[in-house]
Amino acid sequence: MPKMRHEAILGLVLVVVGLFILASNMEFFRIGSAVIGLLLFGGLGVVFLSVYRQKEENWWAAIPAGALFGLAGVTVLESIEWVPGGLSGAVFLWGCAVPFILLFRREPRFFWASIPGGFLAVLGLLALLSGTRLGGAFFGWLLFWGFGLAFAVLFLKQPSRWWAIIPSGVFFSLGWLALLQATHWAGGSAQAFVFFLGLAATFGFLFLIRNEQNKLHWAKYPSIVLLLISILCLFSALSWGGLVTIFSIMMIAIGLYLLYTNRKEGSKERP
Repeated sequence: MPKMRHEAILGLVLVVVGLFILASNMEFFRIGSAVIGLLLFGGLGVVFLSVYRQKEENWWAAIPAGALFGLAGVTVLESIEWVPGGLSGAVFLWGCAVPFILLFRREPRFFWASIPGGFLAVLGLLALLSGTRLGGAFFGWLLFWGFGLAFAVLFLKQPSRWWAIIPSGVFFSLGWLALLQATHWAGGSAQAFVFFLGLAATFGFLFLIRNEQNKLHWAKYPSIVLLLISILCLFSALSWGGLVTIFSIMMIAIGLYLLYTNRKEGSKERP
């Protein structure tokens, strides 16, 4: 059976939708706007989907196809009274996200698609939560963590893209900062400590994955500087009693290390 060309599919969609609208206008029967929207947007989505499936070069057609399928779902959900408003926005954003995620999983050359796909997927989740009590508290940190996860997946897919670790670490650090601010767990100095510690860990991770190809030996310098800044922020956040506690713990740790190394060297000197 020969495949229908996308022009034929588009023509069929227009004819069907036009007949439904004409019949409804002439009062042969009544149809709602949800049905018209479902047929129109869903049919146009099928057109772009057929274009996408014909040639590999037509990968771009998957993006409007997902958006149109999302709009078709929105028209149906908007006609149902008990459906929360946030669900409609989530369905549309997820419909836009799916093509990017599928392109990312399809071929390595579409590595960039993980970024808009992840952003749209997270925005869809936030839109779903916007109608609940959790929406305000979860919005900031969940948004940043979703963005960080998108860049982390980009690195995990191909480790040669080590640069994706930097925005991923920044977004995850901002996510922790937003979480602390939303929950009022800590003051400004403690929040700064968490943020700079996250940045230090980001560059520390880059230093740990160094090799002759990526030449990431330089990452230890910003990691050390950011770690020192985070420690200064921690000291400014603590009271005198807290500083004494940390200082005593550091003394104990250094003493145990010296005892361990001394015992190790003594065992080597024994005949």
